[in-house]
Amino acid sequence: MRAGTIILSLLIGTLAASFSSAQVEWEDPSQTQIEETTPFSPDESIFSLYLRARQHEQRKEIDQAILAFQQILELKPAEVEAHSNLARLFLDKGDADSAIIHAEAAIAIDPDNKTVLTLLARSYKAAGRGRDAIQKLESLVANGEGGGQAYNLLAILYKAEKKPKKAGEALEKAVEASPENGLFHYRLGQKYWSEGRLEEAETELLKALHLTDGENEILLGLARLSVITEDWDTAAERWEEVAMLGFRPREAQQKLAVIYMSLGREEEALTHAEALKELDPTDLSTRRELADLYERLGMQQEARQELGVLWKANPEDWRIPYRMVSLSLDAGTYRQAIATLRKILALNRNDLWAWTRLAYAFYELNEGEKSEMAVQAAVRLDPNNRDAYTLLGDAFALGKADEKALVFLGKAFDLGVRSDTFLFRKGIVEERNDRIDDATQTLKELIRINPTHAAGLNFLGYMLADHGRSLVEAEDLINRALQIEPDNPFFVDSLGWLHFRKGRFESAVKELERAAALLSNDVVVGEHLGDAYLAAGRIEDAQRIYSEVLADHPTNTTISDKLEALDHAR
Repeated sequence: MRAGTIILSLLIGTLAASFSSAQVEWEDPSQTQIEETTPFSPDESIFSLYLRARQHEQRKEIDQAILAFQQILELKPAEVEAHSNLARLFLDKGDADSAIIHAEAAIAIDPDNKTVLTLLARSYKAAGRGRDAIQKLESLVANGEGGGQAYNLLAILYKAEKKPKKAGEALEKAVEASPENGLFHYRLGQKYWSEGRLEEAETELLKALHLTDGENEILLGLARLSVITEDWDTAAERWEEVAMLGFRPREAQQKLAVIYMSLGREEEALTHAEALKELDPTDLSTRRELADLYERLGMQQEARQELGVLWKANPEDWRIPYRMVSLSLDAGTYRQAIATLRKILALNRNDLWAWTRLAYAFYELNEGEKSEMAVQAAVRLDPNNRDAYTLLGDAFALGKADEKALVFLGKAFDLGVRSDTFLFRKGIVEERNDRIDDATQTLKELIRINPTHAAGLNFLGYMLADHGRSLVEAEDLINRALQIEPDNPFFVDSLGWLHFRKGRFESAVKELERAAALLSNDVVVGEHLGDAYLAAGRIEDAQRIYSEVLADHPTNTTISDKLEALDHAR
């Protein structure tokens, strides 16, 4: 079956659910166009009557066309084409009973005629006799007649009668009887898909695709299926083919952007997201995806631009300007952040988050007086000061203005703030500033409040191991974290580094190799693994790992120094 034919067949398959829209074609015995009618005479040939009937149909003279086909049957009662066309015309006129008479007559003469089988089922359905149609088709297939089309129609009728099991069995028999029919494979694939039998669905759709010479609708189904199964490489290939054909361009570009993001291929994802934007610049979901992609690629200004479009379209969505501010602060464009914060505060003078970020932005610009004014504004907004000091501490900590951050975090702690997020943030900032005793106490308080806080367990264990403190306790903490998240690469790295600190170099290598496999291209994990190889006497492996890390992080002087030292030692 060729590509054009499968579309017609798909329409017939869809029609079968309602039996109201399919067009049944009849053989045209001649390509001759007749301009005028002539009276019927008893010796007129069947050929000329076919021409007469065709002319009447062209002129929408349905009753006269019916008369001409009836006259053909007077001359040749077993003429299948005449019965078939009469069934079709009566069905179009709404005379289902007459259509059934001629469809049954035609099927009795030619039980394997696909067109007549479809007409028979449609006629019964139009007459409200769906079960009679099932009985008729069941009788045909029981006698080995009707072939795949009879089973296909049975599947449609069973589905209409809410008999999904029988419908599925009939489809499988349709494929078995007509293995060359791409439509039947397609419909069986759709059936398996709806049942969650995805591997079998893909098998049938691939057969349908081959038999139909690459039909677009089937390729689209396969592309969608590969996304559902998260077979991202295959999904990329199939959606690229869909896009190349120019079929469903918006869906293709959107799917390709998502797929390449899932594969970590952000540049390719960006190409398709920007192509999607060109197709429809007004689609806000596309602009949101673009903002995410730009942010992931470190393109803060481009991300801000897309977010600006979103904010203009959704001025009440406060999350959008918050993201714009965060992007500006991360990029160090403090004036830009201040401009957006002032717009936020113009809309809501009581926005505590905005005041705290404004205090930080002015601080980074060495405008201490303005920074202090923003701090005081934030503190005045919260009578208990707790939220204000917490947010102020967060703002300065995120910008790594740690000295100032610790002042605010300390005040919040003194006021009784003990949330998981707050304690974890406070511990990180304290450790970052070599206040190990303070960080230890903070993280122990976190674990006391929440003994299953995996990140807190791991961080405290790693910190103790890295500073050579309480290694037995450190091992217990890291193992507790791994019991909660056994495949977390950072936790595995912590265990490997603990082994390293305890002189268990072979165990360190084993765990750090697993961490590297779970998290590729991470500079800390790579450095730890290189150090473990070196300590275990595996010089070439250490040199290889250091080189790989440096290739991904060429500005890392620590790694380059270690690699240079190895080169000199050799």
